[in-house]
Amino acid sequence: MLQVFDPVIAESEQACKQQCRSLVVAYQFVARVEERLDQAEVKEGLEQVQAQEGQDEERQVKVVVDY
Repeated sequence: MLQVFDPVIAESEQACKQQCRSLVVAYQFVARVEERLDQAEVKEGLEQVQAQEGQDEERQVKVVVDY
């Protein structure tokens, strides 16, 4: 089978591969950002729970003191 080298096709193929690599890098970046956001949300949620626990302890102390 005879293959003909076509520079336009070769250039398009290279451009396609480069674009694919760029998309992979972008996808990896987005995945890292999502992971960091998830970690930040977990940390924020934990801080809220700890703050709520602190308020609950203050309420318990006030109730005990009131008696």
